[in-house]
Amino acid sequence: MKYSFPYCEGTFDYLWKNPHMIKHVNDVYFSDNKIFHSARHSPLEKKHWNELYDISEKLNISLNYIMNPATYDAHIYFGDQKRELAAKIKGLADHDVTILTFNNTMLMNDPIIKEALEGYEVKNSVNNMATSLEEVIALKDVGLYSIFLGRDINRNMSEIKRIKKHCPDVKLHLLCNENCYPGCVYKQFCDELVSTASQEGDLKFNQLNEYRTTVACDQRYFSLYQKLANNIIYPSQMKHYEPYIDVVKISGRMNPIDHISKILEAYVNEDNTYILKTTYNGLIIPDSYYDFTLNCKNKCATCDVCNKIAEEHENKKDLV
Repeated sequence: MKYSFPYCEGTFDYLWKNPHMIKHVNDVYFSDNKIFHSARHSPLEKKHWNELYDISEKLNISLNYIMNPATYDAHIYFGDQKRELAAKIKGLADHDVTILTFNNTMLMNDPIIKEALEGYEVKNSVNNMATSLEEVIALKDVGLYSIFLGRDINRNMSEIKRIKKHCPDVKLHLLCNENCYPGCVYKQFCDELVSTASQEGDLKFNQLNEYRTTVACDQRYFSLYQKLANNIIYPSQMKHYEPYIDVVKISGRMNPIDHISKILEAYVNEDNTYILKTTYNGLIIPDSYYDFTLNCKNKCATCDVCNKIAEEHENKKDLV
């Protein structure tokens, strides 16, 4: 399996010292809010750009720029702002960028932006939420042949196989390790906060992240059952996805390289230990859970598999 790896300082040194991992990395993805409006990353300094160039030129790994034009105001569709956007897109090629994650399908069809996108491998975002064959075909009609599937399809192996059968020419992507609960009532606003905030404004990212994690993502707000019901693909499950999925994205921008590299190693080695340690504090999950959640289709309303595991764990804690 090939992985899309989040850029963090030290990525080049890690891969240079661990050359056996390079073959597992499809691309290194990043953003820079000096170029496009985003709070996902502090503005990149010269040392970061130099490291990205080394990743591209010395390791021969593709650079994938993440942008979120779905959140821009309406002026982006017209006049000078649209032409400025097109110029910035073209300019990314000067930074060795060859892959562009671009989630605004309306702009993809705009002649000026479409021309600017030529030469890149363009793919949509996980937030376009393509979770069916019909939605994948619709994205193909927009001109995409590298398509990121939505989170909720992670536990619907039947639909993944259906998509691959009918769209064998499409390069398919999944997100493997995001801990978001499928029914999270905060997610819409959490995504908007992260995507539209600017490091150049009065609020710095660490303030926004602290607010987000305190109000929405604090672990105390989610039960063990809800965590088990999320759409994580575990390392031991990856072999089941490999025949159908081309690239798997590891989430974790702005995390330390020590943490992100351990996640990559966990997936390459198909070892759940580190994921369980960081997600569930080392909870032991029965093998039947991994088999069942490959194709449970998130039918939580009529299923109690995750709930039973959570209850058993809570009962054991009560006995201690």
